[in-house]
This record gives sequence, C-alpha cells and structure tokens, in this order.
Amino acid sequence: MRVSPAEGSLLGLVVGRKALKRAVDRNAFKRRIRGAFRDQLSAIEGLHVVVRLRNKPTDDSQSGRHSGPRLAAESVSRRFEDVARWFASASS
Repeated sequence: MRVSPAEGSLLGLVVGRKALKRAVDRNAFKRRIRGAFRDQLSAIEGLHVVVRLRNKPTDDSQSGRHSGPRLAAESVSRRFEDVARWFASASS
C-alpha cells in the first residue's frame, strides 16, 4: 500500500490475474477494499492511496478459512486503520 498526502482522497486498485485468477474474485476484492476505504474516509481525508495485490492470498489454517478475496481484503482493511492512526498522529 502506498500513501501520499494530497487534496481530496483518491483510491487506486491494482489486482492482476496472477494474484486472483477468477474475475469474480478480483471484483469481490475490489468491492471490499472500496468499502473499507469509504469507512475510513473521514479519518484519512486528503490522501491518495494505491492498493496493489501482488501475491496470491494464502490459506489461514488457524481459523479454517481458505484463500480468496475476503482474507486479502480483511488484511488491507486493517492496514487502512493503521494508516488512519498514523495520519491522525502525523497531522496533530
């Protein structure tokens, strides 16, 4: 994830076929990321964020969930929260 301060918030998504083979999975990942971005928008107002899924999501064997767009999106959602905390501390 790359973040840079700017006027107005923008989100860029890069999800290739190598990471998620099926189009339905790529689109589901993007929908979840857009939703997470919207949830944190007030906290990260004024940032341009680019999310690039480079590797295939791995299995989470401890929780019994399989790889796919949901696991990857949950990980990125947590990163949005980290960015919001960082941005709040940097701007104060």
